[in-house]
Amino acid sequence: MNQFNRKHTDCYYCAAHTPYLFSEYKMSPDRISAYLAIDTRHQGWPGIPHGGVGITALIELADILAQPCLEYPLYLNFRFGGERLVMGDNVLLEIVRNGNVFTGKMEKEGGWNPYLTCKITASAPPLFAEESKAIENLSSQSPISSSPLVMPNFANRIIFAPHTQHLHKYRTFYFRENMDGRVYVKCSLTDCKDKDNGVDINRMGGYLHPGAIITILDETLGWASFFTSWQGGVTINISAYFPVPIVPGGRMYSLGYCERTYGSFQRKIAYSSGGLFEKKDGSKRLIVYATGRWLTRPEYKEKMLKYITSYSP
Repeated sequence: MNQFNRKHTDCYYCAAHTPYLFSEYKMSPDRISAYLAIDTRHQGWPGIPHGGVGITALIELADILAQPCLEYPLYLNFRFGGERLVMGDNVLLEIVRNGNVFTGKMEKEGGWNPYLTCKITASAPPLFAEESKAIENLSSQSPISSSPLVMPNFANRIIFAPHTQHLHKYRTFYFRENMDGRVYVKCSLTDCKDKDNGVDINRMGGYLHPGAIITILDETLGWASFFTSWQGGVTINISAYFPVPIVPGGRMYSLGYCERTYGSFQRKIAYSSGGLFEKKDGSKRLIVYATGRWLTRPEYKEKMLKYITSYSP
């Protein structure tokens, strides 16, 4: 077993007494790999792992390989597809480094096509300046209507530290409409009873973990996609840009907006974008920008409605 660097010595994801993701890895100067056994702790939709599990595990490995750490700005791209994973599967996680670019995969042991692939660019150039302005403008307008939707928090183990996961069993998404007719999804991350201000979100060193944040954005942008097409679905790909590390302490909320859809009723693709906002010292700012695509299908609608109608805080 390799020794973890100092930042990961007591890591909940990979080095704790009972790690959530993996406990051992093999590493050479430009490659790192580990194995993960998918079980009910990792579940998203019934019977399948939450996408945030693979995203977070690959970021963990890339950060260990980076030595001493991944350098910001970070641009992260994840694409789902290939062989489906279910509870009980053993999967291989692998990251290969080429300069400041880390490419990786998550695939079933002995499989034929990776379930998840990624490309992580450290010290990335400035990106999404114009796109960020559009999201900031959307958030700055006063909505004319707002409707809450309470959902079980499928990802509380990925997002929050173990001692506070019991405070985050549910998440409330607000569907808001602006004067111009645009509808978007907003979700507060710091609205539980202890007013934690983000301090209980899982970390990578002294900063909030990019995997936890992308998981939040995946859900928020995903729900924006699902309700635009009025069908449940799964993530095809998601990209996120982190200009700087996120220091705990501000009040945070995620926002997602479906830009367009295409395809037939049986197989519709939704494009959504959004980001993570921080409120601190009386002002708010966009601290992460995200964009992606979601595949929606009629058979997922029943699952979606089951959770909407069966759960309450």
